[in-house]
Amino acid sequence: MKQAAIFILTILLSAVYPQDNIFVTIESDTVTIWHTVTTRNCCSLFDLTVQVDDSIITVTEVDTGGYCYCECLFDLSVSITGLDPGTYTVEIFGTDSMYQTYWGSTSFTLDDITLLDSENSGCVPSREDTSFIELTVEGANLELYWDTPLINCCLEEVWDCWLVGDTFFVTMTDTGAPCDCECPFELIAGFGPFSPGTYVLDFWYGQYGYPLFTIGNTRDGITIIHQEQSDCYYLSTATETVSPENFILYPAYPNPFNPVTTIAYNLPSRQLVRAAIYDLSGREIVLLVDENQSPGLKEIRWDASQLPSGLYLCRLQAGSATQVRKLILLK
Repeated sequence: MKQAAIFILTILLSAVYPQDNIFVTIESDTVTIWHTVTTRNCCSLFDLTVQVDDSIITVTEVDTGGYCYCECLFDLSVSITGLDPGTYTVEIFGTDSMYQTYWGSTSFTLDDITLLDSENSGCVPSREDTSFIELTVEGANLELYWDTPLINCCLEEVWDCWLVGDTFFVTMTDTGAPCDCECPFELIAGFGPFSPGTYVLDFWYGQYGYPLFTIGNTRDGITIIHQEQSDCYYLSTATETVSPENFILYPAYPNPFNPVTTIAYNLPSRQLVRAAIYDLSGREIVLLVDENQSPGLKEIRWDASQLPSGLYLCRLQAGSATQVRKLILLK
């Protein structure tokens, strides 16, 4: 019986609280950390902070909004640059004025150095007697500027790169159709991210020598380049659409609480209502309401002074509909 109760409550929680999704996408040297389908207070307004300690990235979602008696779903993301190559673990926390919540973690690997971007000037009208290259380091990235080499006028360049020890090899292959002319170009290619250290550039078979370039400790230069919060939204299920017009059990306030909290809910029509508190074993410990009630907003004041600190579940059934909310008692 105990296992059956736990199983039933697990199903109910899964229906009410869609699973949070935490994942990472990588584009060039930009890492975007996503936290989607997360159930929050409808009036939430998030400011996302990022801290990097060795291989641990901590994202804190600070809720600076007000409080509303409703919940909905949000998609959050924050994009950063400046990470060194390596494997990282992301830990996501949420805070408001009352408490901190741990939402989960994920891991990702920032691969070795890749081509980030490239530019082609097209044929330029004139050049000096010889061409040259210039190297510029920006954070963990290297920019290679190649001034006016004489190349096939129909140039379509393909860059490649790889690192062997401290030697960074770069090649440029022309895949364009042969033309009966040559002209000077100005070409730029960006590569990264590099780990801190000093490297030797091996480019164009040593025609421009083997210049050195140094990448500093870039982790102190982690930059948040973008963060985004979706509009709040609801998910439809096979049985109901969660919206304020339907029966809904609002989040308790305050929550966490000590020792009194208020449980609010809305009835769209007269219903037989049964509300009870359960512990995590599935055992009913308090019956709050068991009666027919008229439509409208209702509130229940629950005093948990006789119970120990912990996580409890409020299960409220109105007619054939049931919803569950988590309650945290902190003494």
